[in-house]
Amino acid sequence: GNNSNIINASNATNISRAPEMIKNKEPVERDVVLSFIIPAEMEEARKKLNHINITLDARDVRELWKHVHREGESELTEAETNTFHASLNLHIKKCTGLKVDRLQLDSVKLPCVNFSSKGRVRIQQEDHVKNILRHLTVMAQGDMVSCAPSL
Repeated sequence: GNNSNIINASNATNISRAPEMIKNKEPVERDVVLSFIIPAEMEEARKKLNHINITLDARDVRELWKHVHREGESELTEAETNTFHASLNLHIKKCTGLKVDRLQLDSVKLPCVNFSSKGRVRIQQEDHVKNILRHLTVMAQGDMVSCAPSL
């Protein structure tokens, strides 16, 4: 979509190619917002801004996911995840010139749920609570089993 190239950096710097975002300055429900923090080792950049928000149209992100993930599979592989992230990073670099793989991902806001690097999860839509909690439980159990099989 044409809304996939929106950047919002801290200190009131907004770069946008989506007219409705200029008016509202708030992402619409169909957006995916990736919030990045400038790492401490990038001292010169940190003097100018603290974070960068990149907003993508959720339909475009979903389309990319469909190209990466095998249809009908309920689980995702590490390879699929890596390919998906690399593709998103490449898209952002082509559209903006930013190498976000050098930044620290702080939060991800999806249309129905938000995740932060501090471990906060906020489910936006009541009808998605059970499904999201089910997925989080499966992931947590999988990690526990693979990291500490004696548990």
